[in-house]
Amino acid sequence: MIKRILKKVGAKMSVVDYRNAVMGICASNPFAFEKAIGSLGGASRWGVVSIANGVVTRLK
Repeated sequence: MIKRILKKVGAKMSVVDYRNAVMGICASNPFAFEKAIGSLGGASRWGVVSIANGVVTRLK
């Protein structure tokens, strides 16, 4: 999911904008909000993104 939203390493986006972008992609999914937050949490856990001061930065 991260690669569909933040296409290049070093790309930045606010957490709210990221969440809204994922929810737009998964609009038909009744759990779109949970999917958006889960993808961000998983990516952060494995070092794909960094989250600081409400900004998501792609690292890998």
